[in-house]
Amino acid sequence: MRHLFADNACRVIDTVRKYTKVSEATLWANLSFLLVYRFEEWIQHADTAELQTRIQAVYRQIMNEPSADWFPEKACIPLTGRFRSIKDPMCQSRSILIRNKCCLSYRLPGDDRYCYTCPMISDACRIDKYKALHGNH
Repeated sequence: MRHLFADNACRVIDTVRKYTKVSEATLWANLSFLLVYRFEEWIQHADTAELQTRIQAVYRQIMNEPSADWFPEKACIPLTGRFRSIKDPMCQSRSILIRNKCCLSYRLPGDDRYCYTCPMISDACRIDKYKALHGNH
């Protein structure tokens, strides 16, 4: 984990921050969101109970027991596993995670580039976007 975060994620985030001027907090918040989202997907689609248990253990270690050694030169551990969520309008047993910080997709060319996980839009707009994207699945 130290190698993954200290030697890779920290360096990439520091470099991206320097060249894009996007805040470090925004970059770490988005990495955190992606980790939580992907781990939930991996756990849900694990082929065996043993694999599911191993993935859950790694997830717990990263999100609940991170070491300060993984993040050298950081004043605090920049990962978070806490996100607001709303019920999935198409499956009430699932939730839609909402980012803590915008992913900045809205800055890309085109109309209405806000994603349905954006903290800057209303939940009504979020549900409309989600249904438009996932309605045929």
